[in-house]
Amino acid sequence: MLNSDGTLYTLNYRSAHSTDYLITSGPLEEVKTWEPRFTFHGFRYVQVDGFQFANAPNFIEATAVVIHSDLPNTGKFECGDDKVNQLYSNITWGQRDNFLEIPTDCPQRDERLGWTGDAQVFCATAACNQNVSAFFRKWLRDQREAQFPDGSGAIIVPNLFPEWKGEAGWADALVIVPWIMYQRYADISFLQEGYDSMRAWIIYRRDTATNLIPTKNSLGDWLALAKTETPKNLIGTAYFAFTTELMARTAALLGKKQDADYFHQLCAEIKLAFQREFLDESGLLTARTQTACVLALHFDLLPESSRAKNAELLRDLIAQNGMKLDTGFLGTAYLTLVLAENNLHETAYSLLLQEEYPSWLFSVNQGATTIWERWNSYTREGGFGDVLMNSFNHYAYGAVGEWMFKYVAGLDYETPGGKILLFRLVPDKRLGFAKASLQTPYGLATCGWQFLADGNLCWNIQIPPNTSAKIEIPEFFSRESIPATVQSGQYQFVIRSKNEK
Repeated sequence: MLNSDGTLYTLNYRSAHSTDYLITSGPLEEVKTWEPRFTFHGFRYVQVDGFQFANAPNFIEATAVVIHSDLPNTGKFECGDDKVNQLYSNITWGQRDNFLEIPTDCPQRDERLGWTGDAQVFCATAACNQNVSAFFRKWLRDQREAQFPDGSGAIIVPNLFPEWKGEAGWADALVIVPWIMYQRYADISFLQEGYDSMRAWIIYRRDTATNLIPTKNSLGDWLALAKTETPKNLIGTAYFAFTTELMARTAALLGKKQDADYFHQLCAEIKLAFQREFLDESGLLTARTQTACVLALHFDLLPESSRAKNAELLRDLIAQNGMKLDTGFLGTAYLTLVLAENNLHETAYSLLLQEEYPSWLFSVNQGATTIWERWNSYTREGGFGDVLMNSFNHYAYGAVGEWMFKYVAGLDYETPGGKILLFRLVPDKRLGFAKASLQTPYGLATCGWQFLADGNLCWNIQIPPNTSAKIEIPEFFSRESIPATVQSGQYQFVIRSKNEK
């Protein structure tokens, strides 16, 4: 970044100098080209010093060479709001900059570590943007190698801090990332390769919990802004239940019936423990935070009788906060998804389009070109934030991209690998239009809607060969001439609201 006087701001790099030195063999009488070979830097601006004292030409040409793992681009997103388009650009650049051999948290300061929680919340969005199958297969192998003998998972892979382990939302990447990769690519080898590791982690959680309530968790909902902290044992129990359910599904897919039955029963018991510990007599969560609601709803931890009232609680908490989020790394990842899953689409869109702090577009308005570590890492009025932990390229909050594909554009997988696709129509006039494309294993899938001048809605979808798709539209739109399922091909629907004649 730049200071107000135009000089480089690098204090947030901490001990990283991010400086290269070139010593010439003599006066530069001809054009020389030089590039560092054994390092890389994360930066937005570059400063070149010293050449004027070395009889060098007055003209220096500097070219930034983008370095990242060679991952094919598979997804695109665009809508009628330029700021949201900039947000999506920021998400994709944050991914490219941090996906270099391992999924680092940031590419610039003296850290650049493979934090497992960051990768866990972002991997689904990453799989929308690029083909990350080989990338995460390699990193999952690293993660299994970093797993502790007692089954606990590392929070950084490769691991530099052996005293830190077993953190909810971070170590849970042992189970969640293989499952997401299977869902995206229909490659069951992700689950086969990871099975023993996944199982060991769940058993460790079971054996170290108190009445199925995990107590060890110091990170919580990292960097959340809520005035009331979401209880860390609530977060731990929520993830324990969720990953145990994924474990049961994995065992069933692999034909391990005994394990499948056991983990299915264990999951049910954990959910009951969650309900006893964290619900009041009316069925409402005792922790009145956005993150508590998000995890309880997204991980299906509530009795059916209390789902609606806790979804309403989440909506009310957002409204009471000025239609703003106050979630951290874990809560933010699923926030808009949960709102969509509970038909609170208008609230989800309002969060996306919110421009006041804290929000995704707040950083866009401050000139961001990547996703920031903090919602207010920099403001035009107040300058830079906490110098000790203030990254301007941290992809975790970019996990909103998954919802942008699945609900804003409406392009999703109904079955692993996209053999059956799911097209959802969830438009919002504030955007005007939205569209996305995704290169599936079967070919290109596209989905896009646009409001027309006459008030009608035009919806275009493309389904790859040898696949089919399920169609979902809101109740307030007429389903006349729109089938529930369609086969491969290109389709255009013009849809009217039921209220319009």
